[in-house]
Amino acid sequence: MGSAPAPHTPGICEDKAQLERSYKEAEAAFDTVRTAIRQKVGSSSKNEYVILARAEDLAWYRLQRAMRELATHIREHGCGISQEAPPPPKPIW
Repeated sequence: MGSAPAPHTPGICEDKAQLERSYKEAEAAFDTVRTAIRQKVGSSSKNEYVILARAEDLAWYRLQRAMRELATHIREHGCGISQEAPPPPKPIW
């Protein structure tokens, strides 16, 4: 008979820690782009706005992916509950 898996200590998981760092980096990147768009409203060219809007969409996608990966890891690995609240829906401004 095989040995039972080692008991897991909640909160001490390097994979979870890395996923949390990735989430926080993605969140910061999204906030940076969103701030840039807010500052440029009414003063940017259409081309500049389109570039910023695409960057925001990409940052939002990366944030959502990081959140899903973290949630999936926590659910599958059982290494504790994330202390972070999920981000709100993508704001218009």
